[in-house]
Amino acid sequence: MNLVVLKIINNINALLDDLEKKLDDSIKDRVLLPIDRIILKKLQNTDVNIIQNTYLELYKTMTLFPPKLNENKFIYGKICEKIIINLMKRFTTCSELDTLCASGSSYKYDIKIFHRNYSIKCMKQKSSIILINKNYSNRHTLDDMSFMIMNISKGRLYIFTYSKQYSMYVKDTPSCIRFKSSLFTHLDKTPHNYFDFSKDQIALQKINNLLPIDIHNHIYKTFIS
Repeated sequence: MNLVVLKIINNINALLDDLEKKLDDSIKDRVLLPIDRIILKKLQNTDVNIIQNTYLELYKTMTLFPPKLNENKFIYGKICEKIIINLMKRFTTCSELDTLCASGSSYKYDIKIFHRNYSIKCMKQKSSIILINKNYSNRHTLDDMSFMIMNISKGRLYIFTYSKQYSMYVKDTPSCIRFKSSLFTHLDKTPHNYFDFSKDQIALQKINNLLPIDIHNHIYKTFIS
């Protein structure tokens, strides 16, 4: 081979090697890893103070607006959803889908990260969890839906995309579609399905001393009377 041509080829290879080294980690991740795994990796690399403060916000919401009361379920769910979205915004560009709706809210999904939409759900502890309220239509599917499901008491955020392997953990009724609690026992067996929050135990003890807010009286006394 001509020495000049060989030198050119070597220079090109050297340039390609240099370019590969300079590629941003997030670009490499998008090529090599599914989106769920990218998000989990980003969470693992997020500053511990951000992680602890996020968990305190989730725990405080659960304490002030206990979801066992019907009047709290919507407020608790929407606040926890907002907290998780704010966490995602710390390390990636994402779209809050409710803000893109001309009226009402986004159905099924709450946040878009890269090209994938996620439904965000929270539970106080491991339990069955409603994914879709069917309302006026029975045409619903979980195929390829992606989820972020937070178990607040455990401090664990599950991030995964539905596939047929999870069908045994789905309960489909005339009114809703839900995951059975046994799904989370299954997901717990594989660490790449979840992220565990680090916790500030002293701050959590202070939150435990707070009393739940009587939301109806609070609204009345603050805004009406």
